[in-house]
Amino acid sequence: MNLQRLIDQHPSVFAAIFPIYFLCLWFLVGAIISFIGGWFSLAKVYRTRVPFNGAKWRMQSGRMRWLANYNNVLTLGVTLKTVSLIGGAVKFTTSTLTPGTHSITATYNGSTSFIGSSGSLTQTVN
Repeated sequence: MNLQRLIDQHPSVFAAIFPIYFLCLWFLVGAIISFIGGWFSLAKVYRTRVPFNGAKWRMQSGRMRWLANYNNVLTLGVTLKTVSLIGGAVKFTTSTLTPGTHSITATYNGSTSFIGSSGSLTQTVN
């Protein structure tokens, strides 16, 4: 029995199976895109178990690996404890520094997919 005859004889079976098939295909395509685009690697390295409470910027764009562009689909955020990537650079804002000179160092240890880097500066608060 071919598939078309089965669908013609049992349209209710097709109507029941199609949504399940569509969802499985949707998740498979999403998993492949996340693997190729690098999100799978980031999720393994930077997994969090606590809810995010901080400033959020919705509908941001980004690009990771090869041709994986994410236009207006990213939500980025920052808190006093965590820093998120914004526009290819890290942005950190705080109001807790007292007047005087402060040494600030930023370090990214890297991962299996991304190399690490470090930078420092001296900031004077008036």
